[in-house]
Amino acid sequence: MFLEAIRRRRGARVDDDFPWTVPALRSLRELCFTAPVTFLMGENGCGKSTLLEALAVAVEARAAGAEEVDADATLAGSRRLAEAFEAVERGRPRNRVFFRAEDAFGFTKRIEREMKEIDAAAGRSSSSRHTPRSWRRSPARQSWSSMAKSSPKRRTESWSMSA
Repeated sequence: MFLEAIRRRRGARVDDDFPWTVPALRSLRELCFTAPVTFLMGENGCGKSTLLEALAVAVEARAAGAEEVDADATLAGSRRLAEAFEAVERGRPRNRVFFRAEDAFGFTKRIEREMKEIDAAAGRSSSSRHTPRSWRRSPARQSWSSMAKSSPKRRTESWSMSA
């Protein structure tokens, strides 16, 4: 285990804006991780996702979404929460990646954008890149947008939180 705990910093600013409007997050002082796997359970809106996102910010994880963690506008509240806490770490993993279900589409768009930038720097157009026909027809190449429309959004995190 690399992350042992998060602890609220002395003098951390808490106000009446999100994420401090979430009772469980407002009252959180310390969270220790004593097992290799932690489940977060709670009702919608109790702070599970915000806490996970703040953990990703705190450990400087790379985002697999459309934007990096420090630039993603949807993570502004999570960055505020992370600033109020210090991560107690034991060593550092070689890679730290943060991936939310809703990031799947953004990730493919990011890769597409970066490939276009590489092509532009190399002086070739994106359309000139050769894609094998068998790959184009493969069912595995179903677009992220069509998969997102056909399957419900699922959350797997769980942690019991109460006010």
